[in-house]
Amino acid sequence: MKTLIDPGRVHTPVTLREGIIFSHVTDLAGNPLDLPLSFLSTQMLKRDGSDADRQLPTLIWVNGGGWHTTKEMDNMMLPEFVYLAEQDYNVVFFHYRNSDAEGKFPAQIIDLKTCIRFLRANAGRYGVDPDRIGVFGRSAGGHLTSFAAMNTDDFISDEWSGFSSKIQCAIDMFGPTDLPPLVQEDIKGFSDPNARWKSHDDTHTGKLLGKAAADF
Repeated sequence: MKTLIDPGRVHTPVTLREGIIFSHVTDLAGNPLDLPLSFLSTQMLKRDGSDADRQLPTLIWVNGGGWHTTKEMDNMMLPEFVYLAEQDYNVVFFHYRNSDAEGKFPAQIIDLKTCIRFLRANAGRYGVDPDRIGVFGRSAGGHLTSFAAMNTDDFISDEWSGFSSKIQCAIDMFGPTDLPPLVQEDIKGFSDPNARWKSHDDTHTGKLLGKAAADF
């Protein structure tokens, strides 16, 4: 006996391509470091590297995690990424240098802007609409999103020069925007034996900025 089950909606196929290298940098020890991105889309990217059939608006996700957990947070957002891809957005999530061993500020915003320029430089191949690129992120990712949203010419590397780092849309999900007061709040808590951190160098902002607490 044959049974037909109607799920109630038509499923839109979504493909994921991982390990696309968009930047070549060095870590804090001077070692070479390749930065990868992942690309989620309803478009099947062509194996021969030729141009995609359509150019879609593209959203770049920026991880949170205190600027030092830069890879592990991706899986938490996969359902949202798939939903956005099903609405005909390209969704990109990428690795920026973490503040533990790979880079101090402004390495993180430099990497984000490099990712934006890479997508514009390769817009045809990956089906990116260069006039519709947005960035969204939460917590530390929201902080970097706000930097990108200012559309300034600061924090630009030589990679993919000739292409713009400017974006057309930004969503900052509870990202910090004024770091010195956060540092002062952390310092006040060091005397508490139950405090999360015991020194400035252990805090998220201390690792990111690489500056002594006295400098704030």
